[in-house]
Amino acid sequence: SQRFKLVLLYRKSLSRTPLQTRQPNNPLPSILSLKHFSNASQQHSFMVSYLVNDRGFSPETVLKASKFIQLETSEKPDSVIAFFRDNGFSNTQINSIVGRAPKVLTCDPHKRVFPKFEFLLSKG
Repeated sequence: SQRFKLVLLYRKSLSRTPLQTRQPNNPLPSILSLKHFSNASQQHSFMVSYLVNDRGFSPETVLKASKFIQLETSEKPDSVIAFFRDNGFSNTQINSIVGRAPKVLTCDPHKRVFPKFEFLLSKG
């Protein structure tokens, strides 16, 4: 179907987004890094609870996403998910997109998602 082709094209375009490079671990943690760990743990807990319990994502998808993103609030993910739903994507399709390109949950859908979506629609 046309919608399925758009999903595949969209996933392919998102997969070209470069991943952040990881920094080597600091062998001597400082107070700042311990504070960051505590904050990161709280963010991870929020993200898992929010995406699994409130948004219905599978634990597997959230586990994959948690390796690449941190969510402090639900504002951006809510707007991204709403964008996909408003454009006819099913929960399964949204789950698949997030599983392949988790960083999509951290972007502004009107600046990053909509232009790509509009381009793909123009290509038929």
